Amino acid sequence: MRVLRPWQQAAYDEWIRKGRSGIVEAVTGAGKTVLGVRAAIDAVEAGSPVVIVVPDENVRDRWLAILEEAMPSCRIGSLATTSQSWQVAVLTANTVVRLRTAGLSHLRALLVIDDLHRYGAGFWPTALAEHFPYRLGFTDTLPHSGHIVDSVLRPYFGSVIAGCDYARARTDGHLAPVTVVHVGLELTPKERARLNQAQALIERETDTLTGSYGAPERSEEFHGFVEQLRRGRGSAAHHANRYVQALGDRATLLAECRAKMDLVRSLPIGVLSETQTVIFAGRAVAAGTVAQALGASGITAAMSTPSMTPEQRSALAAGLRDRSTRVFVEQRSPDESVLVPHAELGLFLARSHDRAEMIRRLSRFVKQTPASRPCVVVIGYVVGSIEDPASGTDGSLTSIVHQLADNIVRTDVAGLAQFLIEWVRQVGGVAAEKDPAETASPSAVHSAAPDDAYTDGVDDVEPAEDVAVDGPEYIDLLDQLTKLDFVAIGDEVGDLIGVTDPRELLEQVHAAADAGLLTYRPLGEPTDDLLLLSAAVGGTTATREQAATAIAHWAAESDDPVSDLRAVMSQVGALAVPPHRLIQVAAFLRGRTPSGLL
Repeated sequence: MRVLRPWQQAAYDEWIRKGRSGIVEAVTGAGKTVLGVRAAIDAVEAGSPVVIVVPDENVRDRWLAILEEAMPSCRIGSLATTSQSWQVAVLTANTVVRLRTAGLSHLRALLVIDDLHRYGAGFWPTALAEHFPYRLGFTDTLPHSGHIVDSVLRPYFGSVIAGCDYARARTDGHLAPVTVVHVGLELTPKERARLNQAQALIERETDTLTGSYGAPERSEEFHGFVEQLRRGRGSAAHHANRYVQALGDRATLLAECRAKMDLVRSLPIGVLSETQTVIFAGRAVAAGTVAQALGASGITAAMSTPSMTPEQRSALAAGLRDRSTRVFVEQRSPDESVLVPHAELGLFLARSHDRAEMIRRLSRFVKQTPASRPCVVVIGYVVGSIEDPASGTDGSLTSIVHQLADNIVRTDVAGLAQFLIEWVRQVGGVAAEKDPAETASPSAVHSAAPDDAYTDGVDDVEPAEDVAVDGPEYIDLLDQLTKLDFVAIGDEVGDLIGVTDPRELLEQVHAAADAGLLTYRPLGEPTDDLLLLSAAVGGTTATREQAATAIAHWAAESDDPVSDLRAVMSQVGALAVPPHRLIQVAAFLRGRTPSGLL
């Protein structure tokens, strides 16, 4: 058995003191599996069987490899057999749900559950049987609160045991070098006006919710209170929903602004071709736009979506594993079933204020092996927004990068390209192609030690001259289509984005469709309007085209759209098209309100 690292030994001793029950927090790659194997060895030597539950086959293989090395004479089996000759069973969550470990009441085994945060609510009643006297849970970070945490995990496991966060991993020498690069970006005047409008609404609704409805001022308590109000009715629910909508508008604007798409286009092709990159783009529209922008530069980017088939997911995993896929664009929360084993460059175009989610995003490319090549974390932020480190409001990201960074760099878009080219040459000896950004003045890059990285919001050097590349003209169209739950009438979207010329609107629709970001269908007489369906609803191009045709026919020609709604929904299938939105579309075409149509 491997000698435990200091943090592993300290956590293990604490777990024993707590009656061999507790949850250990440690960042991905810090060695939770080794700690679990140590607990399994001691349990087997004491005559207790061990049941280890893991989220998927990839994690199961990792556990089995370490178990076989540490316990070569141990009998590793499956609960699928009635024989109790096994000493350790390593099971996926799906197997546990199918077999129900509650049937092992006579075994009095040690239960080890890896990656607690990856299981749905339906898993816990099956797995957390009271007859397991010894309990060990692992997670990279446990949320401070939440229904599952408060009502299930803490009561069952008891204590949360500090293991290894990024600060400790860096202090103990377990991390590869990390450089964090901050790139300040400016909004267009139109975008800045929209941001100011959303921010003003957020502030007004916050004042109303705290002053008139008793919402607490502390952030975590405030958001929980607002969610409760949203479930009710009346003016309180109205203000709560307006607040949440404004938050969503602000997040969408910051994630999908033109400057961030320009940042993607500025990434040197030679760098992307020689490394594996993860780009966190936020919402589906932004992710699709990022993939399209990279594709125009000759770089094929892969994405994971909820509608992926097992075959598509396997092909994606294989491409990331053998490095044939160089760029992976992630939407919202990381899809932890998809591994990116060789990622060295991470680009944040959107971030989460949830600390646990940020740690999981960073685990994509922060390596726990000092011998690994240095990795780079690039954070594109809008100057003067809540993303700006100088604002002091981006606490979760700021605190984590302070733990991680060996070096912090602040620069502009041209300076970033220059930095990345030099980084690839230094770490890999790769002859990246000449790039116009390579001639940028070295003064465009400013390095700072981690401790002073956020002492001010202005670089002490003049940035290189910004040469902007216009973003897609259809970005506002896609933004509004997303807000309309992915399905809308052309005139409806045109009114929202201020495009009244049908020819101009049609040009934007054609461009977005050519980029694979939406499907459209003419509605036919008596209107010459279009039915728009976002690619974010999932499915394949063919299934979206079939759905768009069915919806367009129903919306324009059905004599009784309410009665025929069930039929059209069956034709739409599993695509994420909400029925209430279809009613709104049909009502819009008929010049009526949804309630009037119903």
